[in-house]
Parts: sequence; structure tokens; C-alpha cells
Amino acid sequence: MKVDDILCRVLSVGKEGGGLTKNVREDELLALCMKAREVNTENI
Repeated sequence: MKVDDILCRVLSVGKEGGGLTKNVREDELLALCMKAREVNTENI
């Protein structure tokens, strides 16, 4: 999973012509959330 790529696309949602469903797939958002959860639990 390319976290940087997904984050850049999430951040570009507000740009002209950008929309969340247009830029990022649901499965990518879920994978990103799972990765964030994984990183969070490693730091506890």
C-alpha cells in the first residue's frame, strides 16, 4: 500500500474537480485506517 499516494489523493479532494469518491476508493480508505490503527497500537 502506498500510504503517501493515498494521503495526497485524500488531501486533493478540496481542489477543483476533486471529489472523495473520484480520487480515493473505499477499500483504500479502509486500508489507510487499518494502517493508522496498526501504527497507533505499536506506539502505545
